[in-house]
Amino acid sequence: GASAVVDSTFATSGGTSVRFQNTELWHYTRIDQEVKVKPNTNYTLTYYYKHAADDTANNCYCFVRGGNGTIEDTELIGQAYMNGGFSTEWCMETISFRTGDSDKLCIDFRVVAGTHTYIDDVTLVEVQ
Repeated sequence: GASAVVDSTFATSGGTSVRFQNTELWHYTRIDQEVKVKPNTNYTLTYYYKHAADDTANNCYCFVRGGNGTIEDTELIGQAYMNGGFSTEWCMETISFRTGDSDKLCIDFRVVAGTHTYIDDVTLVEVQ
């Protein structure tokens, strides 16, 4: 099956992380969050991820979408592919982007079949 749950097995800080697990072929598991931002402003999104020792695929992504801030919005303003060489150690990923005219965006984490991945310490910072 596919799931995204709060897990206390691994964490960079705070005692929990989000664990994505997906064993269904040709499906993905996703968590997305609408976030209020300042229009036409530079931001940096930082997060940590690690793969479990039993990973069989490397298909993990983070998308930042602008416009109306929904997952259906097609304005992709930032993205990262979390391969980390199947690292079982925490890896930091950073996505820098500039918002458009809207005051919201959508941060979208997703994994596809064969993946067992943890995400932690997601931070969005305005760049001065």
